[in-house]
Amino acid sequence: EVNPAFEKLTGYTAADARGRDGAFLRAPRSLNVEHAEMRRALQLRGHWAGEVWNRSKDGVDFPVWLSISAVLDDDGRITRHVGMATDITERKRASDRLAVSAHALRAITQGVVITDVELNITEVNAAFGAITGYREDEILGRNCRFLQGPETDPRTVADLRRAIAQ
Repeated sequence: EVNPAFEKLTGYTAADARGRDGAFLRAPRSLNVEHAEMRRALQLRGHWAGEVWNRSKDGVDFPVWLSISAVLDDDGRITRHVGMATDITERKRASDRLAVSAHALRAITQGVVITDVELNITEVNAAFGAITGYREDEILGRNCRFLQGPETDPRTVADLRRAIAQ
């Protein structure tokens, strides 16, 4: 059986899915090795969880976090499997964007320092270290005010603080 959330996620109705092995949802990009490991784990441990790619009824591939448990009869034999799938498309997009941003931060030749709202340094790039002479482990977590020297223009500092606050 399937619930309305399954129907909404996959586009398949209960009638479409009834009696079919869950592998019919597998997208071609999912590796057979992953599915073989999933089946082995279900046989040996009675449960499996991990990321797989499914294909909706209309042909769209999407990633899900899938958790499957075996249901046993009184004699300990597997009678069926119960699965719960969570669409992780947005999480993967966000993760991909973060990876691109991290790569860009490393590649920028200008010094970059990122702070939290309390002005504690949370990220610096290699160029910042080369310019300032500080290693990352010497600066992360410190308040950026320690970088201000006696000749620092107070108006520039005020402008930076306003920009950070926004």
